[in-house]
Amino acid sequence: MAILRHIDWEVSQWGEFGAGPELWTPRIFWDDFNWGPNGTPLETSANWIKLNAFMAQLISSQALHLAPLATGCYRWADSCGSDQFVEWDSFPSNAGGALRIPRSGYGGYTFYMHTANFIMVHRINADGSSTHKGNWTIPHVGGRLRVEAVGSLFTIFQDGALVGSFTDATWPEGHVGLGAGLVPYQYMRADNWRGGEL
Repeated sequence: MAILRHIDWEVSQWGEFGAGPELWTPRIFWDDFNWGPNGTPLETSANWIKLNAFMAQLISSQALHLAPLATGCYRWADSCGSDQFVEWDSFPSNAGGALRIPRSGYGGYTFYMHTANFIMVHRINADGSSTHKGNWTIPHVGGRLRVEAVGSLFTIFQDGALVGSFTDATWPEGHVGLGAGLVPYQYMRADNWRGGEL
């Protein structure tokens, strides 16, 4: 059985009398969703904190979102810096990686692959509504999606190739995780999730 793991950050100094540049290791978290039987709610793990109506459970060694028309997120329990990334093995669905999720309530940004060969982005607003930030056409459905957020700039990749970018300063910080924007679909699949600091 796989064990959920994360890499903690550390700051150290080197050189005589502690002088010299600081060495910094980013915090990176991951989950392969192989830690429980089918039907296990994601929040069973202490690493995942459920927010709002969004519900997910393990199925076939993946995270599967089951709440119809739900806007919300699962955030990773540990916090990280404001410059973040999230990546995952993607499938056509209405949910996927999320960035800058608040500790509680609504907020953050969600990214997912649509069946019609494009990536959709939503900003989740504090009142629970969602704002569609745009669609970016991709060469094929599936593959590994990655989104990086540095300041107000968000950059989207599929299988290492640049897909597009946008700017938004509404949520400048928060947790990494999984999320859903409000769209007329009800299923999410994601696997081999990673997220953390850049």
